[in-house]
Amino acid sequence: MSGMGLAFKIAWRNIGRHKGKSLVIGMILFIGTLLMTVGNGMISGMEHGMSENIVKLFTGDLIVISDEQEKNDVLIGSMSAKPLKVIKNYEAAKVVLENEELIADYLPATSGLVYVLNDRSEMGSMYLLGVDIDRYRRMFPDSIQITEGRPFEVGERGLLISEEIRKPFYDFVEYWLIPEGEELDESKLPEDAKADLVNLDVRSDLVFMGASVANSTMDIRVPVTGVMKYKALNKIWGSYCLVDIESFREAHNYVTGADSAVDLSEAEADLLATENLEDLFAGGDLFADVITEESITLEELQQETARASGDYDLDDGSYNLAFIKLKKGVSPQAAAAKINGVFQEQGLEVRVISWKDAVGIIGNMAVMVKAALNLFIMFIFFV
Repeated sequence: MSGMGLAFKIAWRNIGRHKGKSLVIGMILFIGTLLMTVGNGMISGMEHGMSENIVKLFTGDLIVISDEQEKNDVLIGSMSAKPLKVIKNYEAAKVVLENEELIADYLPATSGLVYVLNDRSEMGSMYLLGVDIDRYRRMFPDSIQITEGRPFEVGERGLLISEEIRKPFYDFVEYWLIPEGEELDESKLPEDAKADLVNLDVRSDLVFMGASVANSTMDIRVPVTGVMKYKALNKIWGSYCLVDIESFREAHNYVTGADSAVDLSEAEADLLATENLEDLFAGGDLFADVITEESITLEELQQETARASGDYDLDDGSYNLAFIKLKKGVSPQAAAAKINGVFQEQGLEVRVISWKDAVGIIGNMAVMVKAALNLFIMFIFFV
């Protein structure tokens, strides 16, 4: 008898003697292999679908941020009151983006927290994405669905509140938001509001101010023009409401597009371009780069350059990020390396990061689920 035949004979004899143990071990191996195969396949599919939805509907492939920004998780992955750093030389970065052949489209925007003032209870808060609404809908045409009211127009002050936060916002500030000019839809109310309709406080605008560590923000009143929901990942992305970018800028004391319609001296323009009052006191050259012939404060200058009427270029105002969509088939890693190389060559204080870096832990959710599954399978095998 050959060595192989002897080995099979011994194996079958051991199986016959230990049928119960052999069956249990076989089932463990089968279940573990099945879980690994099916589970990894499902997780890979989930990762692909989530990545495609986030890129297509929310962030694009790459995101431009200030080089002074300490952390890359600038979006929903790390929501905090600390404002993002303003892109100081957006005009130069814009030229790079427009001339880059790998880019299909891009959307400059502002993102951050605002505090909602309230005369009945404590202040509320919400996260806003300040955008040129036409460019937003061109960049992400399938991103949102208007469920009440209408989107605000370009040049119009307005807010699209997310369905996902309207209910918790009501619980905190004790009033229900509806679009301006619309009737109350009682079917959308939470049960406690339906039970006390007589005393329900219904409003169609918000008064909010930007969140800033420098205390240099201002409060503005913005009408609610519509209610929206995101067509995918609404539970995650619904934390963001959309607002016209000029209102966001005014609330945070950023330079607005309308500021360009006012004649300013070079020194006044430098003063207005500072991100916040702390910038004026940073470093050893106090007021060396931002000093005017006349005594004027940042707040006074901001009021002087309040939103002007008529045509103006929104790109003349401040941004703190920009979403980039690449052409089909372009590698995001290669594109990021190329664009960052151009930024560095020109000495621009900006950088490009991946969408996964921007959304933080959410971008790596599938990886964590896959790791947990593999650990569970290893545990089964060891047991």
